[in-house]
Amino acid sequence: MAFAFPPLFQEQVLLLVAKRTMLREFTSDITTLVVGSSHGDFGFDPSLVPGSFNLCSRSQDL
Repeated sequence: MAFAFPPLFQEQVLLLVAKRTMLREFTSDITTLVVGSSHGDFGFDPSLVPGSFNLCSRSQDL
């Protein structure tokens, strides 16, 4: 019997994989890395700070 992960969990895993891939691709351009929980995910816009990357995730709220 296979276990089915809830849709919210699947969504968060895909988000983390996407962020990890983007981080790997843009590592040489990043000077500021933001880490934290959902507050940083919604409260920090990397497009406003050149050379930054928002690694925050809502997964800590699950």
